[in-house]
Amino acid sequence: MNKKIDWQKDYDREKLERDNRDLEQCKEDLLAANKDLRNRIQEWENEKNKLDPRDERIKELEKEKGELEEIRAQKKNAEEKYKRLEVKLVSLEADRNMLKERFENLKNMYAGVEDFEKRQKNIK
Repeated sequence: MNKKIDWQKDYDREKLERDNRDLEQCKEDLLAANKDLRNRIQEWENEKNKLDPRDERIKELEKEKGELEEIRAQKKNAEEKYKRLEVKLVSLEADRNMLKERFENLKNMYAGVEDFEKRQKNIK
């Protein structure tokens, strides 16, 4: 029983560590994407301000704007995934705490059974 609980605790701990790494990677990716977006948007705005409205470059810039909007959508999706992972992490931590409590209860029960068996032997 203790081995199963220990295994479950180890599994949960490893899962939490993996989720933490995933969250950190998402955070880094989001920060990098955000910086890239800001730079590209600024470049696009600078280019747009320099151009004559009849210039062919406007079409290219509109296409790039569409790409940037797609990146924004990806960023939003990554942020939502990050939030879901944070919620899952909290849930896993709660599960881990519950398992710790159960483990402590089982240890206490086992200690009580050992004490009872010792008293029974002493009575005999």
